[in-house]
Amino acid sequence: MNNKDYIIPSNLPDIIPEGDMPGDKILITDLHLLKTKRIFPLLIEDLNNKELLEEGKRWVVSIFGGSGTGKSEIAAILAYYFSQNGKSSYILSGDNYAIRTLYENNYERINLFREAGVKALIKEGLYNFQVKEVLDDLWLDYKDFDEKLGKSYSFWPMYFKAGCKVLADYLGSKAEMDFDHVSGVIKDFKAGKSNSMLKRKGEKAFDVWYEGVDFTNTDILFIEWVLGNSKHITGIDSSVLLDSIPEETIEHRRSRARDSFIDDPYVMTVLHYEGKRVEESVNEDTIIINNQGEIINYSDYQELLKKRP
Repeated sequence: MNNKDYIIPSNLPDIIPEGDMPGDKILITDLHLLKTKRIFPLLIEDLNNKELLEEGKRWVVSIFGGSGTGKSEIAAILAYYFSQNGKSSYILSGDNYAIRTLYENNYERINLFREAGVKALIKEGLYNFQVKEVLDDLWLDYKDFDEKLGKSYSFWPMYFKAGCKVLADYLGSKAEMDFDHVSGVIKDFKAGKSNSMLKRKGEKAFDVWYEGVDFTNTDILFIEWVLGNSKHITGIDSSVLLDSIPEETIEHRRSRARDSFIDDPYVMTVLHYEGKRVEESVNEDTIIINNQGEIINYSDYQELLKKRP
């Protein structure tokens, strides 16, 4: 299988491989198909250049980008395309490797933000009973994540800045995600291990379990994850960035019912700092495609980032 010796199927069957996140669902659109058809030849070229398509070799591909960019869908289509070219795949969903469940992690983020904000006010002598009453009211609807409140309350800029700093440090860190576990799975896969116990995570507290996965006849391990190209992961061979800005992804996230916070400032704040983590993990070898399905080279991407807030 070389740069030209491959086929791109004209149609998808009703059922194609999906990621291993319990309860997740994919909604494939024409845009996902367009993106995948443009990514696939570039991915094959990259793998060929790295001499990874030789018989018997196993390789790991990261499909990463912000929430709601279609990572699950595109990983599924790529896995199907490769299956039609004689290469079998497994799709690992990185969200399984969060240290906490989805709802627990949301509340951990919120608590870290609020505790840091209040401590900053106390340190500067700005916290009092009136401030507490304002916070009590705004915390109910997560409005304390709205930067615009600085126009209404004199103490707000300090509260918000302190909260954002701690939140940004937590997002995508080893305190939030078990990157070592993912790196261990990659190491075992590349070493030819036939069976691995992979993590599964539900939404409720303590809803965590492991399942044995047989990799005997698996050529490709796809990792679909916001943080799939993090510096904390070792063993990634090729990476694909699905680039977007938070405003472009909200509707897709809503359609997949990813969480209950979609329409409040909390989500926009998290997406902003998640986006920063994603941007930091892009490198010159990354295949980059924007939300309109256009391939972007690395230097143009760097220029694009300068224009973003």
